[in-house]
Amino acid sequence: MKRSVLLAFVVFSCLLLASVLATSKSGVADMAKEDEKVEQTTSEQVAEEEEEEEEADHGGVIIYEEPAKAIFDHDMHLDGGMECDSCHDELFEEETGAAEASGEFTMAAFKEGKYCGSCHDGDTAFDIYTQCEACHFAPEDPIYFTKPVLAVIFDHKVHVNREKIQCEECHKEVFSMKSGTAELTEDFIMAKIYCEGADVKYCGVCHNSKRAFADNTRCTVCHIGVKDYNKIMAQKKGKPVKEKTKGH
Repeated sequence: MKRSVLLAFVVFSCLLLASVLATSKSGVADMAKEDEKVEQTTSEQVAEEEEEEEEADHGGVIIYEEPAKAIFDHDMHLDGGMECDSCHDELFEEETGAAEASGEFTMAAFKEGKYCGSCHDGDTAFDIYTQCEACHFAPEDPIYFTKPVLAVIFDHKVHVNREKIQCEECHKEVFSMKSGTAELTEDFIMAKIYCEGADVKYCGVCHNSKRAFADNTRCTVCHIGVKDYNKIMAQKKGKPVKEKTKGH
């Protein structure tokens, strides 16, 4: 009897121990799985953070202000198969603003194969004098020329939006893209705009009575006069415009 009880106790103890060990192993396995999940999640988070840092290092979108406002999107070029060393450091220094400060970050330099022109040659990528709107912004505000006379107005919206003139029709040979360049030249005068043939320049290229009204007609469309110019400039500066009263 005692042996039977003892044997039963031993068997029960063994079963209990086996159960405890099984539960322990299951708990350890579950903990291992949880640790693996945590480690995987942590690895994914680290990978995402590293990817975000890498994307940030790529430069993102750059807005150039000189010599004319233009946009450059790093991601678009990287998605197109380019690598960082495709441009850096032979074409562009990695230092922000270095290209603009070089003094030769111009369309003329691009045409010689420098900077963007290294690829945008019409073969590797679209030519620099086409698809201008892909990089450049048409000015929202009118341009007011103050030389050789005060004041002449030019509105991009009228020419680009209403008349559907393409940027490259003017900004290749007729006008430089850098603001104020025309006014610094000696030939930005009516004599060159009025004339015909090979010597015609600037606005006169289109304003010849064929494509657009002749440049020696409808003068007040462009020449707004000193009085109106001063009013516009005062309004832009937020100053009140004083109207002169009639009489004494």
